[in-house]
Amino acid sequence: MPGERLLNVLCAVCGDRSSGKHYGCSGFFKRSIHRHRHYVCKAQGELKDKCPVDKTHRNQCRSCRLARCFLVNMNKDAVQHERGPRKSKQKILSVSSMILPNSNGQTRPPIACSSSPTIVNASTTSIQNHFNRKPKLVSTQQHQLSCLPSMDNYNSFPTIMSQITLYEAAARLLFTMTNWLETVSSFKNLPNDDQRSLLEVNWHNLLIVNLSQWMIPIMAIQLTNSTLTQTDQIEIQRLCDCIYKLRSLALDAYEYTYVKTLSLYQCSAKALINQTHIDACQEHALFVLRTSLMSHSAVTYSMKFNQLVGIIQMMNQISASSVQRILFPSITSDVPVGKILWELYRSKPSEPTA
Repeated sequence: MPGERLLNVLCAVCGDRSSGKHYGCSGFFKRSIHRHRHYVCKAQGELKDKCPVDKTHRNQCRSCRLARCFLVNMNKDAVQHERGPRKSKQKILSVSSMILPNSNGQTRPPIACSSSPTIVNASTTSIQNHFNRKPKLVSTQQHQLSCLPSMDNYNSFPTIMSQITLYEAAARLLFTMTNWLETVSSFKNLPNDDQRSLLEVNWHNLLIVNLSQWMIPIMAIQLTNSTLTQTDQIEIQRLCDCIYKLRSLALDAYEYTYVKTLSLYQCSAKALINQTHIDACQEHALFVLRTSLMSHSAVTYSMKFNQLVGIIQMMNQISASSVQRILFPSITSDVPVGKILWELYRSKPSEPTA
């Protein structure tokens, strides 16, 4: 499916065409390191330890496949530690209680676990109705929160959506973001430290893109909250300008996927271990966006692409602390939302890799 893999290049291990080092080979390498596997080549004589490792034969000899992984410089020290069994639901609910406000605007107490397959049951029924919980499929992202009104008439929002509901919608988006991150193989294949650094620094950029895609009317916060300071009003206006300009480009779900990728890979507070790979992902995302916009209109694509680059620069000028103060007022400033989001992401059960 378009958008699930960012780099259409040959796998250095088996030659398959996929994202960087083929994700199946990457998954095989991770499992082998996690489980301390020691494979033995079954070939005899001169053929021993010389089995072909290609798309057709890569599963026939694990010993030679693992040797090939090391040959192309896969780093076992960069593999995340096995997360192992854990009470993932309880941890997610514990963290979610920090960001989901109750009707009084205060954080919610922990909620008992349920057998429901949804990620969290902390959100209210109204919020559950607002979100279609299939973010892993790009096609489902085209179903744009039909129960929310168009932002073109945002002056009428105070009578439709309360301030607290908006806060809950923003919190709900954090969980949707963790689902989306699970689909980004280029992110999942990064060293653990790189993942954490990028997410903690760029979470608000990723949230801004989601606010635009899912049409969350944050202007209603400004119109319904009389306690905002002048500084807050200015920051909200900047945030709204960025969101509305992004929406005005009328991007499709496929294009939004790559805008999210760019927003996630913008910058980091510290040096990254795999900076070269991240730079390549950024370049490829820009290339895909340029190509996609051109396919819609060869006449207007250049203008739209330049506008998109300008919007991304605007996002970088909005501080994470401002977004946290505006959309997550129940969280104290000494508990960054980026760290909470990282814990939510780490608490999600790992899915089997191919």
